[in-house]
Amino acid sequence: YPIWRNETSLITNVIIYDNIVPTTTERWFSGCSILEKIENTSYLNTSNVTTMTNMFEDCSKLTSLDVSDFDTSSVTNMVSLFSGCSKLTSLDMSNFDTSNVTVMNAMFRNCSSLIKLDLSSFNISKVTGVSTMFYGCTQLKTILVNSQWTTDSILSYMSSLMFFGCTSITGEMGTTYNESRTDATYAHIDEGETNPGYLTLAK
Repeated sequence: YPIWRNETSLITNVIIYDNIVPTTTERWFSGCSILEKIENTSYLNTSNVTTMTNMFEDCSKLTSLDVSDFDTSSVTNMVSLFSGCSKLTSLDMSNFDTSNVTVMNAMFRNCSSLIKLDLSSFNISKVTGVSTMFYGCTQLKTILVNSQWTTDSILSYMSSLMFFGCTSITGEMGTTYNESRTDATYAHIDEGETNPGYLTLAK
């Protein structure tokens, strides 16, 4: 836990004034329920960070978040990274390197204002856990991925409820939400009736 863990419910604004090079950002802003702005995130050098677990969990008043400068090449754990960020409408993760990440459980859980997610930079070849990854993303319609997207490493018991409650989701060929298919079996690019999925190939 960060040293400010007892003040999280009082924090309304965060300003990073100088370069910071942490090895973990676990729970840094978790529980900052009235936090509205995080400034100068470019000063946060995350190149040595291995875990981002619960970093922005329940930041329910954040409407925007700049993570475009994050170096995630060393990160192995992204569990609940944005879980509960119910006001976020978009995330720029075009620079995210997820080649060493093994768990993404609940990463976007209850991000209920998201409409589109561009995960085309994501490499999930080492990811084993995606349970509740998009759980409760009720307005999420489109998830973009690249042609190398693969679910081969995902363990079936670590994929339950991945899309639970994603009632707006629509795959590339028009596949829509099926409440009996909310695990990783539909976590692939939609091929229509022959192989339905919830994802869309980024062009």
